[in-house]
Amino acid sequence: MYSANYHFGKPTFFLSKQLLGVVLGLALMIGFSFVDYHILKRFKWWAVIVTAVLLVLVFIPGIGVESYGARRWLNLFGFSIQPSEIAKFAIVLFCASYLSDHYQDIKGFKALLPICLVTGGLCLLVILEPSMSVTMCLFLTTFFMLVIGGISKKHTIAFSIPASLAVPALIIAEPYRLKRLFAFINPWASPQGEGFQLIQSLYSLGSGGWFGVGLFSSRQSISFFHSLNQISFSL
Repeated sequence: MYSANYHFGKPTFFLSKQLLGVVLGLALMIGFSFVDYHILKRFKWWAVIVTAVLLVLVFIPGIGVESYGARRWLNLFGFSIQPSEIAKFAIVLFCASYLSDHYQDIKGFKALLPICLVTGGLCLLVILEPSMSVTMCLFLTTFFMLVIGGISKKHTIAFSIPASLAVPALIIAEPYRLKRLFAFINPWASPQGEGFQLIQSLYSLGSGGWFGVGLFSSRQSISFFHSLNQISFSL
């Protein structure tokens, strides 16, 4: 409540936001439970196209929202939307629909091309935002769906090797990713930057142990340690 009131001028800001998400999520879940999943197959290409358009819109000034050097959000009608999260659902829908229609010839590379092109295109747009974590999530989701769908062992190896090489290459390519990696080793090197979250977790464990200090007794909820850090560094 303290943090919400301090940053947004409304004590119930986060509570209202979470409740809205819960209500919308439950409504969609209940609604889709009455829909024959075969109908969703008709929209697999629409899902991919709409997702691709949304991912492109994040790069347009005035529509896309930049935060900490990344353009991952859209500001539409007063709501903040992250298209890369929508891409996760689009990938699952497309892959599931495609694999169910081509399960007999999925061991051939030609049958894999549409999935490779769709996943590759969406991953490219996401990594340009940049968002390496979501990119890896999209790739791994597709990869495991292909394995379950019955692709050959040689294709499994063919996808695994370049992917394994791409991860360290992408980390090295961007300095901030290396900083995040090294923050796990020495978070105190950047206590207000990359190491902030890890240090906060250490504070939590140090004061409350494994089970915390008790409901409504948290000091971090009132930005205690954040303020303490600011005071210590100012001194």
